[in-house]
Amino acid sequence: MPGSHSRSHLRSPAASGLTAAAVGLPSRIPAGTSVDFTLHLANTTGRTLDQVVPLAYPHATDKSGTKSVDHLLHLQWSNGTGWHDFDSEHRAGAVKALKTGAGADIKLRLSISASAPAQGTGVVFVNADYTNNDGSCGGVPDSGMYPFQITPAGSKPSTVPAKPESGTSTQGSKSPSPVATNGSMAGTDSNGSANGSLAKTGSSSAMSQLALAGGAAVVLGGGAVYLVRRRKTADNG
Repeated sequence: MPGSHSRSHLRSPAASGLTAAAVGLPSRIPAGTSVDFTLHLANTTGRTLDQVVPLAYPHATDKSGTKSVDHLLHLQWSNGTGWHDFDSEHRAGAVKALKTGAGADIKLRLSISASAPAQGTGVVFVNADYTNNDGSCGGVPDSGMYPFQITPAGSKPSTVPAKPESGTSTQGSKSPSPVATNGSMAGTDSNGSANGSLAKTGSSSAMSQLALAGGAAVVLGGGAVYLVRRRKTADNG
């Protein structure tokens, strides 16, 4: 929630009832291509969530695993009105009034520069926070971490989807079952970036757990540290 309310949120015990998953991200992506996939949100908290904010962030290294090539990746989201950049806190437009038992799909597009190193290792992190009009808030307790390999330009994307790393949320890792999609995306500013309605939630959604997930140290590098620091800064309002 905006402004002075950001420090007075009530922690909701139902935080574990919100999940976020990447669906359809190829496990191998050629340099010089773009791939479309879905960030699937599911609400089983037992109540309508007034505002759910999806988060996603890509990170990659060269084949040595020591050099970040994040600048060669570009992740965008769509609410059906074109493609938009994530904001500086890796947030997309908010989903409004996501009813319990319902889900919402946010389209994502990952573009990899043709100059990206073949045999590089990448990962897409996904998460979500929520805030309610009564001041309660929360988030996904186990952030998703979906690894992929960068293959040479001219090759074909894998038809095998990326699977979440051990220790992260696995809900929705397969194509989700049909579910009512009751949430609607919030508007964006003239640049397509998420607008001021995407407040800093101060929630306890565990982006920091990404650094502790099984096998994560192999693929995270400085990108994960950066992401955790940004989330901590946001949480401290």
